Amino acid sequence: MSQSTSTPQSSNTAPAKANKKPGPLQRRDIIEGLMETTELGRKEVMAVSDALMAMLRQAILDGRDVRTPQFGHLKLNKKIAGASGDVHMLRVMLAEDDEKL
Repeated sequence: MSQSTSTPQSSNTAPAKANKKPGPLQRRDIIEGLMETTELGRKEVMAVSDALMAMLRQAILDGRDVRTPQFGHLKLNKKIAGASGDVHMLRVMLAEDDEKL
């Protein structure tokens, strides 16, 4: 007697686009998102966004960790001198979804 064996067919019929990861979060995305959530004007949001990015950049350049309850923790792990500038390797520990905002 022969036994018939069947192999299960893959049920993965989702289009290839579903597996594509989104592009990088760019400055314009941040500006538009802040305008929607704060109801502030473009000029005000741009000023605050630029100031925040400058503060984060300076903190990383100074070797400081960045901690915020809403985002999490950025820690400078390694700084390597490169031909086109220093490379800063960061460790990112995201805040839990249920933390206070």
